[in-house]
Amino acid sequence: MGTQVQSATSHYRIGCLVAAAWCMLYAETAVGQTAEIQLVARSTPSPSDVAATLPTSESYFLNDATFVVEVWAQTSDPAGLSSASADITFGAALASVSGITYSTLFGVLTHVTINNGTGVVDDLSGSHLGPCTDAIGVAPNWARMATLDVSAISGGVLTFQSAATGSAVYNTS
Repeated sequence: MGTQVQSATSHYRIGCLVAAAWCMLYAETAVGQTAEIQLVARSTPSPSDVAATLPTSESYFLNDATFVVEVWAQTSDPAGLSSASADITFGAALASVSGITYSTLFGVLTHVTINNGTGVVDDLSGSHLGPCTDAIGVAPNWARMATLDVSAISGGVLTFQSAATGSAVYNTS
């Protein structure tokens, strides 16, 4: 039986094939600035925590496969990101999240609660306390916040969605 993965804006197939998930979150940072979080599904993590363009989500994975969902952030604020936070929901009957690996960029002041029973990755958050001159995630560039380890456990339609956890993404200014 196949499983289809979808996000708030796109549909992907998984199960006999498992697929990519991607969605957006916009949040206010400084006046007139926005922040965005996108999810990218891959069989293995991308090789770098920074990217000029988002890595491509893979189209398919085998049923019962393990894969990763990368959480990427960017802002239009030239000061860059200092912290990022989001809630991610998914179909608990179709997948489970076994762990989170934070990137080197957001590996300080981390917090997360995984509830596979309800399909929630709650308050996935981390901070970047590098030098103030180190503006990360300034559009068009992306900064990887974390990688979720995911296992497809059943066929069907699997949805990943991201929502703000209050302030969502903070900037350094």
